[in-house]
Amino acid sequence: MITPFFFGDTTRAGTARKLFGLYHAPSDAKPRPFGVLMCQPGPQEYQLSHRAFMTLSESLARRGFHVLRFDWSGTGDSTGNAEDFSLDDWQKDVSAAAKELRDVSGVDRVAVVGMRLGATLAALECAKSLSLAELVLWDPVVKGASYLNELEVIQNRNLALRHEKGAPREGELLGFLRPKAVGQRLAQLDLMTLAALKTRDALVACSRESDEGRALCARIGVSGVKAIYEVVADEELLRKRVLLDESLVSTVMVRRVVELWGGKS
Repeated sequence: MITPFFFGDTTRAGTARKLFGLYHAPSDAKPRPFGVLMCQPGPQEYQLSHRAFMTLSESLARRGFHVLRFDWSGTGDSTGNAEDFSLDDWQKDVSAAAKELRDVSGVDRVAVVGMRLGATLAALECAKSLSLAELVLWDPVVKGASYLNELEVIQNRNLALRHEKGAPREGELLGFLRPKAVGQRLAQLDLMTLAALKTRDALVACSRESDEGRALCARIGVSGVKAIYEVVADEELLRKRVLLDESLVSTVMVRRVVELWGGKS
């Protein structure tokens, strides 16, 4: 059963904000005392990854896990406008959502699955204050400048394919406004400077061989975390990401994550 609701009554600049969440209750007769929080990508990839996260959430719930999906502040069905929030706000959303998952389900162990920018925000918050049982980083954004460049290349290619003349609106990136502060913060972001993560285990799962992913895994492992780097090959997913015009569903990645926790109690 899926329950939609709002949570996280926090205030920023005098304005109350709420996050929108979808709680997937365990459908197994013996629910596990284990929760999984889904951290979806940034706005440019969010809609196209929706089906992938829904499929993964439903698969885990069928196996007895408590699962929570949520929209970042100012995006999706969460209140506010994206331009009013920063990466730091979205990073704090991870802790707010993890707390809500614990409260609504009663579990004491929470793991996080983050994709792309969602993986990066989860890692940053885990290094700061959020304690987790496990962390799965799915094609994480390791260097923000490279990520911004990748999205800008896709935007320019799409404009050329549609034979559109002129540049996009100032501050716009793939149809979404990118606040100046967010762009500056992303440009400076580098997970290779990450502090020790507050998690027991971490999986860096990449859709193809990635020197950055391998290096990030080594960085995480230095602090004593049991970190594993793994290539979960999905060339079809990568082809879709080139234009960001098709659903970013990765059956093999969903299967791998479900398999990862299939034997946990």
